[in-house]
Amino acid sequence: MVIVFEDRLFQKKNGTFQRHGVYMDDYLKYNLDNFLIKGIEKGHDGIMLVTGLEGTGKSTFTQQLACYCDRDKQLSLDRIVFSGKDLMEAIDKAKPGQSLIFDEAIMDMSSQDFASQMQKILIKKFTLIRKKRLLIFIVIPTFFMLRKYFAIFRTRAMINCICTDGITRGTFRFYSFSKKKKLYLRGYKEMDMGVVKPDFRGKFVDTYGFFIDAEAYEDKKDEAIKKLTEDEDGTEIDKLKQAFEDYKLKLKIDVDGFKEKWKEKFAQLNATNKERLKEEQASNRLKLEELKQKSILNVKTKRAKKIDELEIDLSKLLCTFYEEYGRLTKINDPSIDFDIRKFQLLLKNSADFRYTSATLKKYITQGKALNSKIIK
Repeated sequence: MVIVFEDRLFQKKNGTFQRHGVYMDDYLKYNLDNFLIKGIEKGHDGIMLVTGLEGTGKSTFTQQLACYCDRDKQLSLDRIVFSGKDLMEAIDKAKPGQSLIFDEAIMDMSSQDFASQMQKILIKKFTLIRKKRLLIFIVIPTFFMLRKYFAIFRTRAMINCICTDGITRGTFRFYSFSKKKKLYLRGYKEMDMGVVKPDFRGKFVDTYGFFIDAEAYEDKKDEAIKKLTEDEDGTEIDKLKQAFEDYKLKLKIDVDGFKEKWKEKFAQLNATNKERLKEEQASNRLKLEELKQKSILNVKTKRAKKIDELEIDLSKLLCTFYEEYGRLTKINDPSIDFDIRKFQLLLKNSADFRYTSATLKKYITQGKALNSKIIK
């Protein structure tokens, strides 16, 4: 065990203060530091499962984990939620690097509710949260009550809280991504947690009320359960309002997905255009160099007619390059105004052609006239 939160003084249930910091299993700390927190920084998912039967201390332990992994080492009650709708609102409000706890997630994420609209909306929302680099801890009594999507593919690891003697809290089992997957596939039919050995076992200390006001937490939890168990019949107006709220929520998720999809498409298009621009520049360097060498040769041999022909070819070529570069530049960034000066700089950087702005303007104007005659 190692001490974390050494700079913080915690108060016990009886009102007395204990020493600075709390103990955390060193293997667990190593995994949180090197795989969860670092993974978030590198753009990976930060969704963890915390499971355990009622009374095993999983909610209290999760608060310690969430606070430790949070970017500011802080946790507030508004980031502990008990329903899918509240979770999605919390995700929208949360800042990058913050921790959220979806407590009693059985309310919205159990596999028995497979066809529910909330399940579908949650799946869509979870596909969009990676960019926010959030850490989400899903607290649920049993691993096997989750849908396969959440249990196997969308969570990085699982911590299972147990009471070894049926009474004493404070023991957990850690399952990595691969072990968690094997456990679900092998143990789902019989709901057997013993078919796969955990990566390691460890102890955790009781930190009830250390990170969140215990009474406020219990009140919020009771209110959430009360809403769940209330009569769902209600009036027609209430049903209509609820249906409208559900529709707005679904619409927002769909819009977010549409935006994300087009961001990716634009990024791909932008990358393609940049690559094409590089290829065009390389090809144009060769063509311009060839014209340059021919011009030098003809000047030396005093072949005036050939020089005039090369001037015409150069005008057409520069005009074509100018229009093509301008079009590609606009595709990459519509806010950029492509003009003679930018073209002059581009030629200077891509090939050793130091034309003045006036000369370039003359060539481009002449090239446009010649190209228009060809088209006619």
